[in-house]
Amino acid sequence: MPGVGKTQMSMQLAVCAQIPAAFGGAAGEVLYVDTEGSFTSERAKEMASALASHLRRMAKQRKSASLQNAAAV
Repeated sequence: MPGVGKTQMSMQLAVCAQIPAAFGGAAGEVLYVDTEGSFTSERAKEMASALASHLRRMAKQRKSASLQNAAAV
């Protein structure tokens, strides 16, 4: 079934499987086996960078909320 997003979904799952446990992820490791030659390292890097940016924002928000809670006590 060409063009339905199988590679995209597989790459997204590979990136998400590595989310640290502190953020509710599995903190896993991934071995990606490409049997069709459709894997692009550039796209995987973009996806990983976007996830890293998202996790940094989450960490910043958590830290801010934690500091606000500590100041309120």
